[in-house]
Amino acid sequence: MKITEDAQEFRILASPVIGWEYFRADGDKVTPVRQKEEFDSIPSDSKDGSKPKEFWAFPIWNHTLGKVQICEITQQSIKKEILKYVQDEENWGDPKKYDFRIFRTGKGKETRYTLAPLPKSKFESEADEK
Repeated sequence: MKITEDAQEFRILASPVIGWEYFRADGDKVTPVRQKEEFDSIPSDSKDGSKPKEFWAFPIWNHTLGKVQICEITQQSIKKEILKYVQDEENWGDPKKYDFRIFRTGKGKETRYTLAPLPKSKFESEADEK
């Protein structure tokens, strides 16, 4: 899923796979590498000298596009927001029971994300109708 300036609504469908993402030189190309292993096992051969980033990857139903997609998140601000709602078990809890609305503003280092939960509802997708 690409997070755009236009608001998108999605439902998380399963628990995330958590791992590390870094970049490796492959000839003239720089290739992203993702692995589920422990941080200590990640090589430090990042092409651009950046540190590996923790990622979360999980399937979502993108209501905006009407299809299943994989959402990969490395941004701390988005992960913190999702965790905030998951840990608020009294009001929110399991994110598979409600949708989120997300959009982005700004560019480059000025990029900001806004994430908001939508009221809990039974999951219904266009795929259920087929």
